[in-house]
Amino acid sequence: MQAKTLVQILFFLLIVLISYLFIKTYFLKKDEINKKVSKIEKIEINTIEGISYKHRDLNGNEYNLKAMLTEVDSHRPDLTIMKTVKAVITLKHGMPIIIYSKNAHYNKKTQYTHFFGNTKMNYDPHFIKSDNIKLDFKKQLITILDNITYNYLKTTMEADKIEINLINKNAKIFMLNKDDQVKIENRK
Repeated sequence: MQAKTLVQILFFLLIVLISYLFIKTYFLKKDEINKKVSKIEKIEINTIEGISYKHRDLNGNEYNLKAMLTEVDSHRPDLTIMKTVKAVITLKHGMPIIIYSKNAHYNKKTQYTHFFGNTKMNYDPHFIKSDNIKLDFKKQLITILDNITYNYLKTTMEADKIEINLINKNAKIFMLNKDDQVKIENRK
């Protein structure tokens, strides 16, 4: 009789242990997750329609940036996320450079802008399409990247990267893989 009672007590303790583990696994963890989620700070994003930024450097060059829609993250107020963007760079001694893109990230403090999504750059008679254009206005450098098609008069060129110095207007055009070559086509 004692062996039978001992087996029943062990069986009862096993059921209690399994019940405890089941409750802890499926019910108590949800409460812990809910507590963690409630502790996460809410990120406040402000949306502004039709905004523009203007910057002029010491040399008299101007940078105007306009967007149909802009989002500002309350935790990173210097960074703006822009939609449907147009930028006009007016150099003191030169034609304006116009950049269009679907999206851009703009740093209000440094004027560094990353344009992406169907980017187009026009500097008559030069026209460039690409996936990304990065403008560092302080360094006076434009970097054009990814799927570049460059048109100038009757010449079409395909490359991986173009760097344009805004001070001396020199451009470097190259492929990222040294085994590849820039493709140039002249039309008559």
